Amino acid sequence: MTGRPAHALRDDRGEVYMMNDRQLDPTETTYAHVLTAAGYRCSYFGKWHNDAQRGPIPPGPRRLGFDGDFRSFQTGSPRLNPFYYSDEGERIDSPETWAPFMDTALALETLGDGHGRGEPQMLALSYNPPHGPYDILPPELEHYFDEARDSVTELAPNVPDELKEQALEVMAQYHAQVRGVDDAIGRLIDGLDQIGCADETLIVLSSDHGDQVLSHGLVGKNQFYDESLNVPLVAKWPGKIAAGRRIEGLASSCDIAPTLLDLVGLEIPSRMLGASLAPCLLHGESSPHDEVFAEVQHPWFDWFHGQGWQGNRRCVITNRYKLVVRERGTGEAEPYQLFDLQEDPHELNNLVKEEGKVPVISDLGRKLLRWMAQTQDPFFEVMLKELPPHERIMWRQKYTQPQKEPIANRALSEKTNNGFSKPLV
Repeated sequence: MTGRPAHALRDDRGEVYMMNDRQLDPTETTYAHVLTAAGYRCSYFGKWHNDAQRGPIPPGPRRLGFDGDFRSFQTGSPRLNPFYYSDEGERIDSPETWAPFMDTALALETLGDGHGRGEPQMLALSYNPPHGPYDILPPELEHYFDEARDSVTELAPNVPDELKEQALEVMAQYHAQVRGVDDAIGRLIDGLDQIGCADETLIVLSSDHGDQVLSHGLVGKNQFYDESLNVPLVAKWPGKIAAGRRIEGLASSCDIAPTLLDLVGLEIPSRMLGASLAPCLLHGESSPHDEVFAEVQHPWFDWFHGQGWQGNRRCVITNRYKLVVRERGTGEAEPYQLFDLQEDPHELNNLVKEEGKVPVISDLGRKLLRWMAQTQDPFFEVMLKELPPHERIMWRQKYTQPQKEPIANRALSEKTNNGFSKPLV
């Protein structure tokens, strides 16, 4: 929403915004704020994870710019027999349906009303699935479980042998959940056709994280393996984005906000640190990134599946390598994982202790330091902790000097703002 990494954000208490159930600083700028100021009606449906209180989110600054219809509450409702809260805080139940279907129906109702009034709109649909537990589908979709079990017969080599039988069942359930989400998206696209606005609507599909699904013997998220880290980014805009084009290269979740704004011809706030991918989508240009970054800022541990304490971590990914740096229990940073993504796509061989990889680790570590300095990451001090004081000062000055070209606002609006009328987003 903000085009900024989480460590560069603050909650309403001024603390780094890195955990669930925190209220994002309501003065922070989101793409919804920018679109609202440009005349769009911005609405939100589904799971909301940007507040400190579980319950209804009242109209006002806590909705972060989504001042249109807001059918949600903090953390999301049960997937079966879901509900949402009205602006007055009244709970509205939708029995005998599935949460993504409810969210989609509500969104289409808002789209139809706005289309009838001729107003430009932006809608965010935040589906909860696919998210554990995976064995929950409405009765009319439960046959997807059996069909997935018939089709999911192979696993990646990074699933331990002793977990393969269990992993096949979990993976089948996960696929069934994804198929259900596909149905919800299908309902959305069919609804756009019925409303008559499909050709003027930009649709972007992404996710906040993946899931290990027992790859590397792990469940859940908070890992830098591709199963957790690598998420979809798909865009559809008839007549503007060529159908079927696959763009190779790196992208970041921080790119979504500036890309949306750039695609509809709006100025990207300098506060947003992502890059616009509009030239990639519209003209097939290559990614603007040579590397991208990821972070986990809490001492994640997984005793149940053998990982133990992992600590706060940062990650840099290039087209060839992935380096993970973690904070030791004693407070300083250490290289933790290094994978050659070309030679080892399933990330089975950790090269971090190989003597010949020291130059690679050094180069990637410098990229991390530069990113941390530019984005005011508190992990920057962790990276420098073991250096003598005079060297810490030297490196801090080196990486905090103003850049000739800021990483913020790498838009190419002159290539994308072709006088399009305001599309739906």
